[in-house]
Amino acid sequence: MKTKLLVLLLILLLPSVARTITLEEALSLALKDSEAVRITVHSSEALKADAEKGVAFIKPQARIGARYLRNYSTVEWFPGFETPHWLKSASIEASQVLWTGGRILRSLELKENLYRFSEISEKSGKREIRRQVRLAFYRVLFQKTLLDILEDRRAQREEELRDAEDLRDAGMVTSLDVRQARLNLNNAMEELQTGEESCTRALIDFNISIGRSGREELLVPSGTLDIMAEDEPVLERLEDALMQDHLLDIRLARADLLTSRLRYEIARRGHLPELRLVTAARSSNEYIGQMDQEWNIGIQLTWNLLDGGLVSSNKASTMAEMQVADNKLKKTRKELAGLVRDLKVSVASVDRRIELQRESVALSGENYEDARGQYRAGTITLTRLGELNLAYAEARFRLSRLFYLKRELLIRAAALLE
Repeated sequence: MKTKLLVLLLILLLPSVARTITLEEALSLALKDSEAVRITVHSSEALKADAEKGVAFIKPQARIGARYLRNYSTVEWFPGFETPHWLKSASIEASQVLWTGGRILRSLELKENLYRFSEISEKSGKREIRRQVRLAFYRVLFQKTLLDILEDRRAQREEELRDAEDLRDAGMVTSLDVRQARLNLNNAMEELQTGEESCTRALIDFNISIGRSGREELLVPSGTLDIMAEDEPVLERLEDALMQDHLLDIRLARADLLTSRLRYEIARRGHLPELRLVTAARSSNEYIGQMDQEWNIGIQLTWNLLDGGLVSSNKASTMAEMQVADNKLKKTRKELAGLVRDLKVSVASVDRRIELQRESVALSGENYEDARGQYRAGTITLTRLGELNLAYAEARFRLSRLFYLKRELLIRAAALLE
């Protein structure tokens, strides 16, 4: 038994000598060099690349070509002249689009909007990282709080065992109470070991959320689970932001709608002609020293009269995407309004439950202390004392869970405001 207690004590002391980290440090570390933030940044860069790709046709185009061909024709080009066996040619062509039926302006607007969309998407991704880190941070504090309660309960069970042994030696109880007290202690130690496992698992999840490997030293969150007074105004600010339509999720959905609308406008003008300024130079002949030169410059009009339904299908596709984006925006507004209302109701309910549970913890603690005295006096049984011990522990467990629940609700609310 002494060996098991020593091992358990060492396990419990390990977090106290590990390096601690504050929430601000954890957030900074997660946003500095974690894989999650790199994924977010690279996804944003991909959107910006798509924006540049969409306006590539507006910029000057140039193409260089060269050919070296063997001619196997038996037909003479001109009577009396031998057909050349080799044909060498080189060319350079350049063009600049002048008019495409409004697609130039719409493409520039689309590029600008895609840049805004990428910035909002990056903010959204980083917001989710911060939310996950905060939840993981307070989940560790929650598990540490439960572990403290389990450790207190183990110490209480040890005292109860000593009390039972003293009463047995005094002839007030039988060995039945001693065996039951030892059984209660064993159960408390088993629960403590389970709590240690849950705390370690939460600690590993937290370190992974900030971008650290499970093989590195585990950083331990520092702080308390209690809700501070300055955290409360977040719900009022959230409601104001919802009324003003400034929430990040709404801005993201709005940017998506504008993107799909501009793509539809571009697709709708796909049947219009395209006007380009073109210039080209070509040189060709069988012999290098006798190359024929050709230069030209002018205006080129291109109009696809038949395209196999490509423009129509693009219009239908982008129209459907625009309608989807429009409904997503409306759905997002409704869901956010419902979520904000639900958060307000839930926080108010949790506040009332916390006040009741605080009183329950105080009452159950006093009951347990009184019962300890009564058991030592021989007026109540060990079974009754165990019931009051369990009631005290459960009251503390419920209060801790309510603290974590409120933290979770406020983290969700704060994430919506970012």
